[in-house]
Amino acid sequence: MIRNQRFLSSAILAASCSLAAACAVTVPPQISSSTGAAPSAQSVHLIEPDKDQAQLLALHSALKRSLAAKGITVAEDADVVGEFSLSQRAASLGVFASEAGNDTEPPRPVTEPRKARLFDLCEAVKVEANLALFDRASGRLVQQSKAQGTICEGKEPPMDEFAEILVSELANN
Repeated sequence: MIRNQRFLSSAILAASCSLAAACAVTVPPQISSSTGAAPSAQSVHLIEPDKDQAQLLALHSALKRSLAAKGITVAEDADVVGEFSLSQRAASLGVFASEAGNDTEPPRPVTEPRKARLFDLCEAVKVEANLALFDRASGRLVQQSKAQGTICEGKEPPMDEFAEILVSELANN
């Protein structure tokens, strides 16, 4: 009898752990690409978004904090101009690319679609943040970094995490 209860308890615990893992939709931001050399500037002019763009304003504030933590000031007259973006799409949609005019090869996946899991408790959304730095004098792209994560639809993206990883990537190249 006791052996049966232990077995049943173990089976319930194992099933609970499996279900908990199956419904984990959130994936923290990770670098998806980075190009260029790190700028040597000690200040950056971050383009400020419109006041009605709450998520971009939140990312702007998070980027300013992350830059300050790395000893980089945000200044209007900086030699480097920073532009950033944030996009969201259903995680079930993949992104594919193909060469213009190439009809013989199928498009290659840039990001794979996320397959829904049986016990997902929400619709998964892929979020991508992009930070590009340009030389003010020439307009040349100096550095670009992209990060991607997954959240539940309707949740706010982790702006501080996105900003930290984007700024860290810029400082590491």
